[in-house]
Amino acid sequence: MFRFTHLLRFNFMPRIKDLSDSKLFTIDKAIYSPFRKRKQFRLKLTLYNLNLIAMSH
Repeated sequence: MFRFTHLLRFNFMPRIKDLSDSKLFTIDKAIYSPFRKRKQFRLKLTLYNLNLIAMSH
């Protein structure tokens, strides 16, 4: 749409109806971390995987 209006030499500027009443985003605390459930970090497994990655390159 924007490219088409550019070719016709006018600016397409879409409007959002009732922008002042709309909530466009939220700022919530992220709770999707995999460490929240286990409360631990498997260091040995991580180091093993990093070594595999390093050896494959």
